[in-house]
Amino acid sequence: MTIHSNFSLKEYNTFKIDVSAKYFVEVNTIDDIFESLTKFQDEKFLILGGGANILFSEDFDGVILFNKFRGVEITKETQEHIFYEVASGENWNEFVMEVVSRNYGGIENLAMIPGTVGASVIQNIGAYGVEVASVIESVSYLDLQDLTVKSLSNAECNFSYRDSIFKHDLIGKTFITKV
Repeated sequence: MTIHSNFSLKEYNTFKIDVSAKYFVEVNTIDDIFESLTKFQDEKFLILGGGANILFSEDFDGVILFNKFRGVEITKETQEHIFYEVASGENWNEFVMEVVSRNYGGIENLAMIPGTVGASVIQNIGAYGVEVASVIESVSYLDLQDLTVKSLSNAECNFSYRDSIFKHDLIGKTFITKV
């Protein structure tokens, strides 16, 4: 975990708005999140992935948890499907390019969409007739209220057009860890 004070967010949002965060914490593990929540318990928090769907208009007077969870692993292969477990901080487009380079089909229409794997779930990204919801089996997350790791099946994510449970019932209550 790395902690920065009065940190410029210019390189952490796609609009390149030059505002600062009171604290910017690079989190790599669930333990980093626990430590941050304890250390900064009186501060407001914002979870930041790739910065593609955020527009900063002023300095952020709180703690930004910058998602640096990493890892891409094939967990199962059948004749019809390849199952990946992907950490939420992985760059979405880089993951798509890896899958395409192996000649696996299914998410190639979702190339060039900015952001992280975790954010792709929240937004239920889509392009050219394909949504990420069509290829997700489950989503694991840290419940920020009771600090337990939980998992939701695809159906439990309540996916719809550019929408998911993470934008409604679970908004501000989770840190997605893997998909």
